[in-house]
Amino acid sequence: MKTDAEKPGKSGKPVSTKGAIEKVDKKDEGDGEERKKGLLSWMLGWVALPGVVLGGIFGGGVLVGANFHESWITRMFVWIFG
Repeated sequence: MKTDAEKPGKSGKPVSTKGAIEKVDKKDEGDGEERKKGLLSWMLGWVALPGVVLGGIFGGGVLVGANFHESWITRMFVWIFG
């Protein structure tokens, strides 16, 4: 059986990570526009869109409960939650 050093792609020599570390450092330096775009997309994806969806569900429930208080769905929720 071959050892790790004898397998293809494995030289057994230590690998320098200096170049990889420099590339990561360069990515972290990004200019202000890239960070603003990242923050904007994060805000839209994790705050605005879920807020609109949950607000729509909540608002729909309020409208149904207020206008159709005798409907089966409203009675079901009152029976379950109280």
